[in-house]
Amino acid sequence: LCAEMGFKVFRFSIKWSRVFPTGEELTPNQAALDFYDRVLTEIEKHHMIPLVTISHFEMPLALVNRYNGWADRRVVDMFYRYADSLFARFGQRVPYWISFNEINAGRFSTFKSTGVVEDKSANYLQDCYQAVHHQFVAAAKITKRLREINPNAKMGCMIARFTTYAATSKPDDVLQMMLDEQHDNFFYTDVMVRGAYPHYMKRFFAENNVKIAWAAQDEALMKNY
Repeated sequence: LCAEMGFKVFRFSIKWSRVFPTGEELTPNQAALDFYDRVLTEIEKHHMIPLVTISHFEMPLALVNRYNGWADRRVVDMFYRYADSLFARFGQRVPYWISFNEINAGRFSTFKSTGVVEDKSANYLQDCYQAVHHQFVAAAKITKRLREINPNAKMGCMIARFTTYAATSKPDDVLQMMLDEQHDNFFYTDVMVRGAYPHYMKRFFAENNVKIAWAAQDEALMKNY
């Protein structure tokens, strides 16, 4: 039906928990990879280009229960192993990838996006933004890996864009609109496109006692990929 309507690109998501059911396996589920092979074949048969989202609100539940989702840095390496298995199998067939669906959902739909459970967190706001930081790092790591496998492939970022209007023309309302725009939208695209944290988020972190834990390679990874 999409091909009949003239669509040239078909976007779909691969399910992390289908390929690595607990997230901690060392090798992927071959039946799952075979399934997605057939999906790609069908897309190609109808002369459409596949656009694949790697993470779309379906991280393995075991990682939520054991690690409180993306709040734990160890999840970065598990996600890398998952993405690497996709690139190894489909890297020459898929030219366009998205690392995280609506990565800014870490702010407005935290559990679905990051697996962080509020009643498991001693400092929920801290865990929310630490989880997002880990996703930024993971996105950079898998982008680096994709370029090694297929230099012509492209990795994109994707957000749920929120349009905000000031309630009135009063300066306080206009300023609040600007802050909402920064925190809901621009923070995520600033980091993923420019590779650095914007000053307005550093100020927000300082004012709210959020201390992001950085590993030694994080800054260079995010800057270069």
